[in-house]
Amino acid sequence: MSGSVGDNTARASGVIKAAGGGKILQIVNATDSTERAIVSTSFATGSNTLTATITPSATSSKILVEVTTAMSQRTANEYSCATLQRTIGGSGLTNLGSAYGLAMVGGTSGTDIGSAAITYLDSPSTTSECVYQVYGRSTSGPSTDCRLNRDGVKGSIVAMEVDGS
Repeated sequence: MSGSVGDNTARASGVIKAAGGGKILQIVNATDSTERAIVSTSFATGSNTLTATITPSATSSKILVEVTTAMSQRTANEYSCATLQRTIGGSGLTNLGSAYGLAMVGGTSGTDIGSAAITYLDSPSTTSECVYQVYGRSTSGPSTDCRLNRDGVKGSIVAMEVDGS
């Protein structure tokens, strides 16, 4: 046999398999425009509204989570940290960031406001319900706090199931 086999002909005959993976299978999102104060040096719930609940259709699926919010701290020379916490099937709270989270905002005055953006690609390896929620903390004691959605800036969370096959 001579000549070349076109891509569509080869795919239809089974010579070439169509590329898989990377397709967005579902998207869930939530927003919150209420300023939230978190008075804690340990990660605590930032907003029950900034929560995305998604159930992967396959264990090979990835979950891409994107968060945007405005953050600040109340005390000068301190920092506010935000992270994503995940539960699978209603149990097992897991911090997906480090001790400083996935985003940090700080400044020289207590009125500094920064934009915080988190993009996280998770591999939960489950078909059980996954809940992603924004948590925050300050790096100082009870005299300061972490503020999410500062001055009513709308925060958002988007979770997308990505075909991992």
